[in-house]
Amino acid sequence: MSADERSNEEVQSLNSGEGRPSPNGPLAVSQGGYRNYGAISSPYMTPVGSIGDIHDLTRVPSPYHSEQSSSNHTPSDMDPLLHQKLAKEPSLPVADTIYTARKEQLVRSIDELLEESVPWRVVKSDARVTVYTFVKNGMKIWRGDSMYNYSIDELWRVLYYQVELQPQWNSQVMENTILCKIDDEMDIVYSMTAPAAGGMVTSRDFVNLRVKVERPGQFMSLGTAVEQEDKPPQAGIIRGENRTSAYVLSKRGENETLFTWIFQTDLKGWLPRYLIDQSLTGIIIATLTKFHEHMDKE
Repeated sequence: MSADERSNEEVQSLNSGEGRPSPNGPLAVSQGGYRNYGAISSPYMTPVGSIGDIHDLTRVPSPYHSEQSSSNHTPSDMDPLLHQKLAKEPSLPVADTIYTARKEQLVRSIDELLEESVPWRVVKSDARVTVYTFVKNGMKIWRGDSMYNYSIDELWRVLYYQVELQPQWNSQVMENTILCKIDDEMDIVYSMTAPAAGGMVTSRDFVNLRVKVERPGQFMSLGTAVEQEDKPPQAGIIRGENRTSAYVLSKRGENETLFTWIFQTDLKGWLPRYLIDQSLTGIIIATLTKFHEHMDKE
């Protein structure tokens, strides 16, 4: 059997979640007591793993209802039904200190990645989007940059407050649902992605802690994986894990905003390195391009 044939067989079995981990080293996957996977010894395989200190995933208690307001920053043209939904999402009361610690850790990590000293490497660039990668502690982090001729408030309204409407313009996302609200700056969001790489990478779903950060001239929507008791993994759908993710909007002028998308994700299963790289590069370019098209229609 040739190497290519063997690789294709591995891809099919790994997409079904049947791939076996190697014992050669730890990949920090400690999700509420879930098993830890090892590093990969095959030349065809590579994990997409942890961003340094973001790996302590915490079990989320079941929510109950609260009438807390969702945000003090509410654009006047925001969808009133979505605003009402955000304001009345069920809230998690006692876990505040846990989530606050996770939020602070996540903000620190993203701020570090946004420093000019980080040696990002250009992977691909077109007229609108530039894709970069950066390897930290042996693990790859992805970044996409694109400049938009819209105000930071216009983009923020769509990216943050209309998160559940994203599947209407982004074919890479099949579902975004706010599961529960923690406080004015944090909630839990469930997402399902579409198949990628011509179907070789099947749909994944994710449960993320979403964190809102608003600073003068900069808005950020940050995310990291959590385990949600009310949304366990489903049969036939591989549960992926976002180690860290960030939508960062940086004001460059009244109608000029830089959109930076940073993420590090574990797609689960064991996939060839070339397939992961090809898939994620394509997803970044497609998503940021489609967002341009969506904003042009608004």
